[in-house]
Amino acid sequence: MKFTAVAHPVQELVKHHGLNGEDASMPYHDSIAVCTAPLESRATADFCYSTLEDICTINGKNVEGKEKEKLNCMLSMVRAYAGYEYEKQCVTLDICNNPSNIRLPSSEFAAAAMALVYAAGMNGTSHGVIASIALIGNSSAAHSISGGFSMFRTDGTIECLATAEQIQMPMIFVPIDEYKYVDESQVDIETSPFFKRRMNYLPKKIDEMKEAINEKALHRIGFLAEYESIDLHTLSMTGKAGRIHWHPDVVKAYRKIKEFRDSGCYGFGYSTFISVDSGNFLYVNVHPYGKEIVSKMMSEELGLQNMICEVGGPARIVEAQHTLLDHIK
Repeated sequence: MKFTAVAHPVQELVKHHGLNGEDASMPYHDSIAVCTAPLESRATADFCYSTLEDICTINGKNVEGKEKEKLNCMLSMVRAYAGYEYEKQCVTLDICNNPSNIRLPSSEFAAAAMALVYAAGMNGTSHGVIASIALIGNSSAAHSISGGFSMFRTDGTIECLATAEQIQMPMIFVPIDEYKYVDESQVDIETSPFFKRRMNYLPKKIDEMKEAINEKALHRIGFLAEYESIDLHTLSMTGKAGRIHWHPDVVKAYRKIKEFRDSGCYGFGYSTFISVDSGNFLYVNVHPYGKEIVSKMMSEELGLQNMICEVGGPARIVEAQHTLLDHIK
């Protein structure tokens, strides 16, 4: 059968450092993230005899290079789980993003993993197993599988800290620059003189974020995520390669948000914070009453197109279609 899965990308609140291993992107430490909707990736997978080779596309373009290698590894794992019958068949995998002009790596690989698992006849497979497959593609994909607020541990387990129904936290998504791989920069981070300091401090940072989520303290979540963004970029800048990931528009946005927050505008400005991933996605975490005002400010005063988001749910199957092969069987 042909299955279509949907997953939401994530804003990392306590960010991971990925190591591009042979089988998966293994994190140095635990991480915490929140899924963001209505941003989503939609993957459709079908195992069949009608093609001579595996065909994988993202946003209508054939997958090449490192991404193709990762998808091939994911397919190998799925076939190993599914058995001999699926080793003889080729797969067609089509991944589309909403919005269609950007790349959403965490949700792309999460949706792909779920669609592939179900297309291979493994309905009901646990989220933990699906996440282990998705991690080969992207080390944040486990969060996209879980949905809501989640913590991914270095032992490969996922803990849901809060669902989309339990915490309503508006987020403004600003696509600053096109998606790029950050594997090399993540490895380079360990050459920073501040790396050991960060590793020693991280357990406390994890506990602080978990406490803020448990208490539904939006102000505290935003503050910790902004501090984490600055801390992580410090390591990028002071690594051996001296990488600067922040686009000038990110700096411009940070200055504007800080000005807005310091003014205490409308009584909720103090709860407005930025959050930046190394892939150059900018989020602004806002008070529910301030989302429209901050979104308008970003667009009109800074010229930054944006989208108001909310906490997204877990990856899920949204469509199943019988194929000709199913009827022949």
